[in-house]
Amino acid sequence: MTDTIILGLDGATWNVLNPLLEDGNLPELQARIEEGQADTLESTFPPITAPAWLSMATGQNPGKTGIFYFLNRSEPDSFEFESLGSDSFQNQSFWDVLAARGHSVGVFNFPMLYPPYELGEDGFIVSGLGSPGDDTITKPDNLKNQLDDVTGGYEVKVPYADPKYQNRPNKLACDLHEMLKKREAAMTYLLEEKRPNVFFGVISVTDWAQHYFWRYHDPDHTLYDPDADEEHQKALTQLWERVDETIGKLGEFADEEDANLLIVSDHGFGPVNQTLYSNSWLEAKGLRVPEETSTVQSLRTRYFPYLRRMIEPIVSVIPQLNDLAKSVGKSVRGSLSDDIDWEQSVVFAPRQNLTCGMLYMLSDDPEDTAAVIRAFENFTNTDSNSIEIDIFRPEERYEGSKTELAPDILFTINDFACAVDPRHTMSDKHLIDSPPSAARSGGHRMEGIYVASGPDIAPREGQPASIFDIAPTLMYALGEPIPEVMDGEALTHLFATEFQAERSIEQKPLTDLVGPEEAAAKRNTKEVQERLEDLGYIWILSCSLWIQYGPTQSIRSILTPPHSLKEHMELVSTKPTRLLRGHFHLMPVCSLEQRHQNTTRTQVTNTSTMLSLHSPKSSRLTSMKPLPSQTILGSVRSSVSNEASRPSTRPGSMSRATPISAKSLRLKTGSVCSKKQRKLSSMETRSQT
Repeated sequence: MTDTIILGLDGATWNVLNPLLEDGNLPELQARIEEGQADTLESTFPPITAPAWLSMATGQNPGKTGIFYFLNRSEPDSFEFESLGSDSFQNQSFWDVLAARGHSVGVFNFPMLYPPYELGEDGFIVSGLGSPGDDTITKPDNLKNQLDDVTGGYEVKVPYADPKYQNRPNKLACDLHEMLKKREAAMTYLLEEKRPNVFFGVISVTDWAQHYFWRYHDPDHTLYDPDADEEHQKALTQLWERVDETIGKLGEFADEEDANLLIVSDHGFGPVNQTLYSNSWLEAKGLRVPEETSTVQSLRTRYFPYLRRMIEPIVSVIPQLNDLAKSVGKSVRGSLSDDIDWEQSVVFAPRQNLTCGMLYMLSDDPEDTAAVIRAFENFTNTDSNSIEIDIFRPEERYEGSKTELAPDILFTINDFACAVDPRHTMSDKHLIDSPPSAARSGGHRMEGIYVASGPDIAPREGQPASIFDIAPTLMYALGEPIPEVMDGEALTHLFATEFQAERSIEQKPLTDLVGPEEAAAKRNTKEVQERLEDLGYIWILSCSLWIQYGPTQSIRSILTPPHSLKEHMELVSTKPTRLLRGHFHLMPVCSLEQRHQNTTRTQVTNTSTMLSLHSPKSSRLTSMKPLPSQTILGSVRSSVSNEASRPSTRPGSMSRATPISAKSLRLKTGSVCSKKQRKLSSMETRSQT
């Protein structure tokens, strides 16, 4: 019998829901609010999917979990970033406590909970965002086949930020609705067939839709077009109306089971109308110094990300080119911290976040930290648009032994309405009046939602709560002790007076509640990165190349990713059309053929390539010096051979593929010298191409 159902709506916000409720568009949600309680649910800082869902599951703030974004460091003196995986959840989450104490628990589509693990005799886990979508995403193992049967092919994500959806909102809306239909079918099956005591299911399409469709939905958005297709303007409303139907289905099951239903979101949402290019701005202030590199390396780290955004409209017109772009882009994969002069730089922002600023100091000198903070405090906008920057040190936001793993400086601009983009820009402006991309016109906010209803819930006015309160509240509702490590409090005001009279709040050490700790499954940071890239959460792809050929020319094989030693063969033929006229194109002077020998060496024959760049501010087509293809492919060859021979620093560490002047980012600990000196003394310089 099911006692409690928790439905997670990623990114749900009263900013969107209240107007829809007032217009009568969400009758099922309205009914749950009227018979129970509802209010805001404050997220983690920053309000980002990965740390927020983990804190909801564990009741712990990021200072204890050590998770501040999708990629995090595991040691305070390291700049190696590892992905969040199920090992951070295991033996820490409320469902582990409940399973250990005899409750059957089902967890469905929970972000970053991969790989899944056994959850008691009758429990189950279905991994969500960050998982590969294959047969390894469920425990028990055979559950994936069952989900395939009931959904017609179970899927993990819709890559809304993928270029194939640019200027194709109808296609994205269709795919999101299809995904939601499958989510509903899967949850209905799991509830009716498995009937766990506690069920926690997450719907992610709400987050993806709000990122993409905010500019169509919000008349005040800087990209809003009043003449846009009416279907595009209604897309977000229509998706929420479909979500409301899912709420109705789960609510109906909860009523049949006499179960409580709790609806929660990991964070809120709002418009993104500006973008600050943080690393470019830091360089302008002399706080971050780019490494002197070859032309090829500069193209990889600085210009190609910009060029990739320029050619996205082409992919939207010809979606078949999308896989080609991804394949070539992966061939020149960079790292989160490419292109830094470690000796002269004071601070840098890794390329993995848009929600707020995350800065890592390269100096232990407090004066350097103070100088960075002063620079932001004195920030002036030459366009005279008002901006408000709030700056935080980690100890001001977090508590716990892992606070030292947090970024050294965090900041927000205009209460998250201004994105902070660590990627480079070719514009001479560091602050622009538009979002970083059209697909990210909406962004995260601190204020999420909760709605509680059911036989044990008192119908009364709700009170604001914290995301840390959800786990202890569930423990309280099920009559179990609350782990002492949890930061939140049980929301006793949700429950009827009679229910409270039967319950008391008891706390115990977590280790006493979950039993002996089991070995956690290992994660693969590199693979998780790849799954997150087309959702716009991180940017490890340094470029995407688009190649134009003559009438009889073709390219045989795309550059093989340096982190992979397997041969990757493609055959692509094109017609002699200027696909990217007015932007940029690579023009082989003669045929190009790349072949692999012994899987680690590349032979290039008789080819050179011209890169032509069309400046968006000028009608003049400017050409750069021709670059021999041997140089480009040779750098890949060097990276492949070096990666094959260089041992990994530690299991699960991020694979680095920086072929020119690549340096180890591992810091030695225990030294009395400065952080910058430790950095320099531990660098390992690989051969230059």
